Amino acid sequence: MILIERRGNQPSPLFRLARSEIRIAILISSERQRIKDLIPRGTFIFFTNQILRVLKLKPLTTFWLSATLRIYIIISFTTFSRVKNMAKIFSKNPSDIVAEILEAIPNKRTRVIGAKRYGLSGKPARTLESIGGEYGITRERVRQIEEDGLKHLRKSAPMSFLRPFFASLDGHFGEHGNVMKEDHLLHSLAEEKNHNAIILILTLGKAYSRASETPVLHHRWATGKNHLATSQKFLAQLIFAMNQKNQAMPKSEFYSFAKNEAAKFVAAPTEKVIASYLNISKEIGQNSFNQYGLVSWPEINPRGMKDKAFLVLKRTGKPLHFREVAEHINKFKFDGKTAYHQTVHNELIKDSRFVLIGRGIYALSEWGYKPGVVREVLVDVLRNAGCPLSFSEVKKEISKQRVVKDNTVLLNLQNKQHFQKAGDKYTLA
Repeated sequence: MILIERRGNQPSPLFRLARSEIRIAILISSERQRIKDLIPRGTFIFFTNQILRVLKLKPLTTFWLSATLRIYIIISFTTFSRVKNMAKIFSKNPSDIVAEILEAIPNKRTRVIGAKRYGLSGKPARTLESIGGEYGITRERVRQIEEDGLKHLRKSAPMSFLRPFFASLDGHFGEHGNVMKEDHLLHSLAEEKNHNAIILILTLGKAYSRASETPVLHHRWATGKNHLATSQKFLAQLIFAMNQKNQAMPKSEFYSFAKNEAAKFVAAPTEKVIASYLNISKEIGQNSFNQYGLVSWPEINPRGMKDKAFLVLKRTGKPLHFREVAEHINKFKFDGKTAYHQTVHNELIKDSRFVLIGRGIYALSEWGYKPGVVREVLVDVLRNAGCPLSFSEVKKEISKQRVVKDNTVLLNLQNKQHFQKAGDKYTLA
C-alpha cells in the first residue's frame, strides 16, 4: 500500500493505475452478463489475437479463457460503447453490415447509386449505363459518383468495423495462394444472397485487386497485382509442360506434376494453392474419369460421339461391342446427351482411331490392332511368321488381332489364291 499511497495532494501514478483497474472490476461485476452476451467469441478471438501479436505471443486457437477475462481484455482496449456497437455489427450478415456502412455517405443520391451499382437492394447489380439512363447523366458521371462514395467510405469511421473481416480475408487468401476465382471466393465466404455485399467489402479493402475475365482466365481476386502475375506465370509454364507431355493424367499424378512446376514460382506450394490457381484457368480441365489435361484435348473435352467412344475404350482398356460403348457413354453422362447404339456404330466405322476386330466389336488402333478383313490379317500373320504354321498356331496369332470363330479362319485359309496347305500346316501361296 505504500507504493500506491497519495503523494501530497496528488495520487501517485501507481495509485491512479490501481484506481482505474478497480473501476474496470466494478464495471465487469455490474455488467458481466450483459457484456458477455454482446461480445461474440469470434470478436473476442480477433481482438485478443491482435493483442497477443503485439506482445509477440502465440495467437489463440481455443476459447479457453473465462468470460470474465474475455470481457476484461476487450474493455481494457476499447470503450464499452464501442464494444456494444461492434457486437451489433457482428450479429448481422454482410448485406446488413454494408447497409449500415453506406449510411456514412452523407449524399443520399450517392448512397442510392452505390446500392444500385452493387445490387444491395435485393436486385441484381446495375451497369453504369443503366443507372446513367435512369438519372439522365453519363456513364462517366455515374462512375465518378461511385468512386467518390467509395473514397468517402474508406475514410469513414464505420470502416473500422470491417477490420475483422479483412483479417479473416487475408488468412483465407493466404491459404489459397493469395489468388482466388471470384465465384469460388464468394461461395466460400457467404450465401449467394450476400455475394454483392462481399464484392463491395472487397472493393473497399485497399489490399484486394480484381482482374477481369479474359479468353483464358476467369474473373479473379488477389491480395496484390504481384500475386496475379505469379499465378499467370505459373499457369503459362504448366500449360507449356502439359503440351510437352501431351497426355491426360489422373489427379494424383497431375497434382505432383503441377507441384513441380509451381515450385518455380511459389515457395512450398500446397494442393490448395495449386487448386486455386487451376480454378482461374479456362485452359485446364478435368474429364468424367477424374483425369486432368487441356480442354482443347478430346480426352478432356469430348466434342462428339467419336471422342466419347475413344475415352470409354481408353478407360476400359479392352475391346467392346458398340452397344457396350453406347451404354458406357450414357453411364458417364459426359454432356447429358443420349448415345444411341446405331449412332455409335456409324461413328466408329468411319474413324481411323477405331478398328473393327469382330462382329460389332471395336478396339483402338493405338493398341496395335491393324485395319482390314480377316484374310488380310492372316496374310500378315503368315508373312511375319516366316515359316508354315499349324492351324492352332495361326489361330493363336490371329486372336491377338481379331475376335473371330474357328470356322471363319478355316474358310479364309481355303482361299488358294492367297494360302496353301502343306501337310497340316499353312503358308502363303
